[in-house]
Amino acid sequence: MTPKEKAKELVRMFAKKSNNLKQRTDWNYDKQCALIAVDEIIGQWEIIDVYLADGNGQLNQNLKYWYTVKQEINLL
Repeated sequence: MTPKEKAKELVRMFAKKSNNLKQRTDWNYDKQCALIAVDEIIGQWEIIDVYLADGNGQLNQNLKYWYTVKQEINLL
């Protein structure tokens, strides 16, 4: 799944959940919820990246992916 697709999926998941709870929110609220989730994932990958870093200053591919997902959420 591309980062853009993952970004849309996460925001839609929060929108669906808020609809199910009959607490319809706006798109910005759903985006903020998705960003919180992604920040948590990034935080964990940053810890792991210390152990997986290649020594050349390159980020782990998983960490790069989640940074890109975060950028895509902000662009929605």
